[in-house]
Amino acid sequence: RAVSALMGRHFAVNRVGYGHLDPDADMFDYTVCWTDGKTVPLLGRFPAEAFGTKIVAKLNAGETVVVEDLLRDTLSDESLTRETAAKVDTRAILVVPFLRAGRLRTIVYLNSTPPRRWSAEEIGFMEEVAERTRQVIEKSEAEAALQALNATLEARVEERTAALRAAEGALRESQKME
Repeated sequence: RAVSALMGRHFAVNRVGYGHLDPDADMFDYTVCWTDGKTVPLLGRFPAEAFGTKIVAKLNAGETVVVEDLLRDTLSDESLTRETAAKVDTRAILVVPFLRAGRLRTIVYLNSTPPRRWSAEEIGFMEEVAERTRQVIEKSEAEAALQALNATLEARVEERTAALRAAEGALRESQKME
């Protein structure tokens, strides 16, 4: 949330956020969204198709999507794409995808209510911010997985130690009976 707010102010856009793709449902879940206070936040679930097959195809290919005017660009010329743009009051977008194992998982986006020409510097900076954010997310997920693995390993060691102690006790008892 803090990064979204910083990006929103830095880029002077109306909306910044993250969307996570549920590949089974082909839906984007939007849970983090900063706005300038004038624009409605983009939160909730949206079908990927609402953003258009051309845009989603680029994202799936790991390509940054840059559209200066959603109502005029050929990348956004599908009717559903333009309907969605009107519903969310957005004319210009800059979207960077995060792929994992070759599949689209997350996007970070900038939205502008008026059309906007994105500079090469803005695009490069946004891609760098997105890459660093991706690294933080993956590090956090890896740390959580490692903690879960450690907990499982500790439980297995305790179980085996208890089983070994029980076996040693049984062996001593059988040796006493001999």
